[in-house]
Amino acid sequence: MRRFFVVALFVFLAGCATYKSVPFEQSAAQPIKRIGLLSPALPNEPTAFLATTVGQSFGIIGAIVDASMASSRASSLNTILTSNKFYIRQEVESSLTAALEEQGYEVVLVNATRTSKRDFIQTYPTTDEPVDAFLDVIVPGYGYASAGIGSSTPWRPFAWMKTRLVRATDNAVLMREDIVYNRLTDQRDDTVTISADPSYQYADFSGLEYNSAQSAEGVRVAITETSNTVGKLLK
Repeated sequence: MRRFFVVALFVFLAGCATYKSVPFEQSAAQPIKRIGLLSPALPNEPTAFLATTVGQSFGIIGAIVDASMASSRASSLNTILTSNKFYIRQEVESSLTAALEEQGYEVVLVNATRTSKRDFIQTYPTTDEPVDAFLDVIVPGYGYASAGIGSSTPWRPFAWMKTRLVRATDNAVLMREDIVYNRLTDQRDDTVTISADPSYQYADFSGLEYNSAQSAEGVRVAITETSNTVGKLLK
C-alpha cells in the first residue's frame, strides 16, 4: 500500500511541480570545464504507474486492489529490466557522462553520501581531482506510465530527473532544471518535457511484458534522452 502511494506521489509531482528554473548561462559560469557528477539519488525500483484506474471509484477497497496491482506491475517491470541487463545507476551515470562529454566537458564521477533521496546534497564532498562544478541529480521515478485504461492511453516509458549544477568554489547555483520524459499532464510550469518515442508503447501492460526486450530498451531510451537534454541545457 505504501509503495503505491509513493509512486502516485512521484508521478503527481512530475505533473504539477512548480519549482523555479535557473537556466545555465555559459558566459556567467566560466570557466566550467570539469564537472563532478555526484552519485545520483535513485528509487529502489522502477515505476509502473496507471494514473486512472477502476479502483478509484471504490474507496479504500479499490485503493487496496490498485495497490496490489501496482506492486505486481512494478515487480514484473523490475524483472524485465534486470533480465535485459538494465541497471538504473549504470544507465544514469553512463548516459549523463556521455551527454556532458558531448558538450565538451570533462566528467569525474564523485561518490557522494546522501541523507535523503528526495533532496539535493547540502555539503558537497572533497574530491581527489579538482572540479569546477558539481552536477547533483535526483531521479524520483523511471519505468512506464499510462494515463488510463484503453488503447487510447498506452503504456509509454517514463523518466524524471531533477538536476542542479553548483560551482565548486562557492556553491553558487549555476543551473536548476527538472526534465520529464513522458509527462502525463499538460500543466504549464518550468519543467522541461520530452515526448515519448512512439516506437515503445503498448495498449496494455501484458503487451509490455510480452515484448520484454523492446520495453526494456524503451526505458533505456527514456533515460538516455533525458540525460541528453541535461547536456543540451548545459551547452
